[in-house]
Amino acid sequence: MPPKPFPYPLGVGIDICHIPRIRRLITKDNGKYLDQFARRIFNSYEWEHFQVKLEDAKNASHKDYMDGIAQWLAGRFAAKEAAFKAVSSRRLRFHDIIICGSNALSSKSDNVRMSRAPCALICSPLDRSSSSPKKKSLSVSSSEGIRGTEEDNGSVGFMREKGVEEMEDYEIAQLSISHDGDYATAVVIAVNDASKA
Repeated sequence: MPPKPFPYPLGVGIDICHIPRIRRLITKDNGKYLDQFARRIFNSYEWEHFQVKLEDAKNASHKDYMDGIAQWLAGRFAAKEAAFKAVSSRRLRFHDIIICGSNALSSKSDNVRMSRAPCALICSPLDRSSSSPKKKSLSVSSSEGIRGTEEDNGSVGFMREKGVEEMEDYEIAQLSISHDGDYATAVVIAVNDASKA
């Protein structure tokens, strides 16, 4: 008789990234590849966050600036790779996963104090009638350091109240990112129900 299967439809993914490798890549040819690498792994919402982080980091010395950006990018890269592994039954791309602070998921009306720890939003499985995931219009909160629109009015919410239903095709996954010396690691726990994929 075979052993009983794991009783929950959860997947765990882990990844490790060598920070000096990312630093070499983004500083190659005087930073020519920084933009290319960031556009490859970030969707448009994360790209906005990255631009703000990059602008803020330019106030530091060149060495500190590049080291900090490389460390941050390595953590985000590891997080997305870990998410791929956690939901391995899906055909995801880098742009189907959003790494944001968990406080960005609450709205002004929420009475729950959420952590600034990162979490992953993972695009739900493919629509069977389509060959690619549905694209949603997401609004990123200014609490994450991203410049919101005037309509946001400083809202803590990841989406404006009128757009909450647009989040229905994303699932929240638990995420932990750590840095130690030359390495960034990430662990993701997510729903990985193969019957839905």
